[in-house]
Amino acid sequence: MKVSLITVTYNSEKYIETCIKSVINQDYLNIEYIIIDGNSNDNTKQIINEYKDNISMFISENDKGIYDALNKGIEISTGDIVGLLHSDDLLHDNNVISRIVKSFQSDTDCVYSDSYYINQITNKKTRYYSSNNFTNWKFSIGLMPSHPTIYFRSKVLKEYQLYNINYKIASDFDLILRHFISYKCRSKYIKDIWVIMREGGVSTLGYSSKIKITKELLKSCRENKVYTNKFLLSIRYLFKLYGYLNFNF
Repeated sequence: MKVSLITVTYNSEKYIETCIKSVINQDYLNIEYIIIDGNSNDNTKQIINEYKDNISMFISENDKGIYDALNKGIEISTGDIVGLLHSDDLLHDNNVISRIVKSFQSDTDCVYSDSYYINQITNKKTRYYSSNNFTNWKFSIGLMPSHPTIYFRSKVLKEYQLYNINYKIASDFDLILRHFISYKCRSKYIKDIWVIMREGGVSTLGYSSKIKITKELLKSCRENKVYTNKFLLSIRYLFKLYGYLNFNF
């Protein structure tokens, strides 16, 4: 099976090379690697061009944000399986994609696994993101499986609306909720670690971001007929705290 892997960049010069290397060093050979850049004005494009022989498609143009760029990548992808890798993240090891492909069965629409965060400066592990024991009721408290570890069958992902660009922070939550709840996606958890993430994403920055993401989570749940409220959504921070304390890896 061909795997389409999509990375979205914008002024990502600090980490993009590490991200790219984690993809091109995979032992699985049938990878379509797509990079969508938002017309960066730092050295991002120059770094990407150094690896152009290992990149299937590279587009650099103005866009409407990360979710718009992800949609572009998905729409032009030609793989049987589609996943994403953020520009400041990296695949855990060199045979992650091989393990992902093996995890797909005939009755599986998507698979997901675990990840962990590292400090941007020290690279020390800070929080474990376990997708184990995820069930659909956890959407009501604002939880979802680790987004960068989710790989969909392309035909399933493209059959429905992709990322809703009206959401500025929680479109990943909204897409996953729709596929799991509204579209009855047949998902499977794999006990493994597929992605290393760096702290500092937009959803973790500041009090105003926390207010905004709560509003977007509320809206997504209500639109998909999942009961929740602000109190229930606040419970997700207890799970995050547990992630900081749980380093069983």
